[in-house]
Amino acid sequence: MRVNKAYDFKHKQINSTKNKTIRYIPLLNNILPKLTEMDSTHKKTDLIFPDSKNGIRSDTSLKRLKEVMEKQLEFKFSYHQLRHTYACILYKAGIQPKQAQAWTGHKSIRVLLDIYTHLDNEDNSQAFNQLNDFISNKSSDNTLTTKDI
Repeated sequence: MRVNKAYDFKHKQINSTKNKTIRYIPLLNNILPKLTEMDSTHKKTDLIFPDSKNGIRSDTSLKRLKEVMEKQLEFKFSYHQLRHTYACILYKAGIQPKQAQAWTGHKSIRVLLDIYTHLDNEDNSQAFNQLNDFISNKSSDNTLTTKDI
């Protein structure tokens, strides 16, 4: 799927992202059928929500589609929230940060890691268990040295 940051309705052309690239992102096997269900106009195209002619939807059309999705989901969201969610899912899935940076289109990996990914209690618990396992394994082998600390 092709992801573009904006569409210039005045000049009727796709504007690429800030860093002037159009990026392609993977859509999981279980997502495309759901998107197709939600948007019956979807045909074979690399746009996620094409209009009835397989072109780019107008701003008004996208707003209406978002309202329909919000009613189906029973909560409101912003496209920016979707971006945060995507970055967090990539992090939770163990995707390497450089790959996540490419898929999200962040120029700086620091922005991706500092702003778009979030640690939660599960992350803290997992890190704590990893640390305990490391110390326990080193202690039981009698191989824990000051070099490890």
